[in-house]
Amino acid sequence: MVRGRRTVWRLIRWSGDRPSGHFSSYHRVFSHRRWSSRSLAKRLASAVVEHFVAEGVPELAGDDTVSQHRGAHVYGKGCHRDAVRSSHQHLVHRWGHKWVVLALRIQVAGASRTWALPMLVALYRTPEESLKAGGVHKTPPQLMRGLLAIWMRWFPQRKTVFAGDGGFASHKLAAFASRHRNRLTLVSKFPPDVVLHDPPPHRMPGQNGRPRVVGTRLPSPRDVVVSHKHGKRLTVKWYGG
Repeated sequence: MVRGRRTVWRLIRWSGDRPSGHFSSYHRVFSHRRWSSRSLAKRLASAVVEHFVAEGVPELAGDDTVSQHRGAHVYGKGCHRDAVRSSHQHLVHRWGHKWVVLALRIQVAGASRTWALPMLVALYRTPEESLKAGGVHKTPPQLMRGLLAIWMRWFPQRKTVFAGDGGFASHKLAAFASRHRNRLTLVSKFPPDVVLHDPPPHRMPGQNGRPRVVGTRLPSPRDVVVSHKHGKRLTVKWYGG
């Protein structure tokens, strides 16, 4: 992993034997892209899964990250909240790209924690940028739903567990996981005292009045956990604490 600016030049420098040719030739690999990034991602994902998760259930993690690009002509640029530098008292915004990342969690020999290897990424565009490009605006959860659909198409015989933060606890993503419940499990942050209901009942023939919006109220997640006979409290490591 390299840090700082001039990523391509740093990769060439640290690759050992200095490659032949001018360094600008390596920049054209990206600027004149004549290869399919999705085909490359599929080859990478297949090799990683075969090596690290040949058996069992692959564990996927999803998040979004912001990379700063201030240029006047940067494609897909927008002003985004920087979650790393922001806090509850201080809000930081950065001009640049916002990427939605789907990563595979693997256990590396000698490491005490699992590593998250990015497998698929999607560029989030602001509503203004989406309108300018003539496309339909998609939120980060909608982009993540698309990445998960691609992953499931690549590995049709594998069951998968996906974990994301509260930003991915959306109705549409939950509905997608419910439709594919035999192959996909969604784990996300959820308010303990949220109000939940069953789907509204079907209207009977000849029934008058406004149709019901929700069904019977369900117990809150906190009540379910408290009433669970085999539940237990755990202490976990969180950001080194």
